[in-house]
Amino acid sequence: MGEIIGLVAVIGFWSSVIVITYMYFYTRHKERMSGVVVTPAASPRKFVALRWGLLLIGIGCGLFAGAVLEKALPLPKVFTTVFTTCIGGGLALLFYFKRVENLPESDTV
Repeated sequence: MGEIIGLVAVIGFWSSVIVITYMYFYTRHKERMSGVVVTPAASPRKFVALRWGLLLIGIGCGLFAGAVLEKALPLPKVFTTVFTTCIGGGLALLFYFKRVENLPESDTV
């Protein structure tokens, strides 16, 4: 019986030390963070539809150009289709980033 009381006392003592230490550092962190003013960043989801729309249009144009090049040039089908699809998608994304880059700051937030 004395061993159980000693075990409970030791476990209780160290748990209270851990909880008190945790609460001390947790409240200190909360107090410090409450002084920091957080401004919302620019919404990265504002032009998601534009980006995906332009990307898919570029991929579609690339596929069409690949089909035309396949008929016009003696190149393998896989090469022309994959190559022009990547080029079309890349050009669409470049166009998107140039479009968003030129917008005033008030439109991007």
